Amino acid sequence: MTADDAALLQAELRFQANYENLDLPRGVIHADLFRDNALFNG
Repeated sequence: MTADDAALLQAELRFQANYENLDLPRGVIHADLFRDNALFNG
């Protein structure tokens, strides 16, 4: 992993840690985004 990629990963982990203790609904989802199965034009 490059130093830039490692820094990006660490920044993302810090960002997500801010939201780990919120009392939000949780569950398993199938989440992918492909042009042919998303509700977007273009």
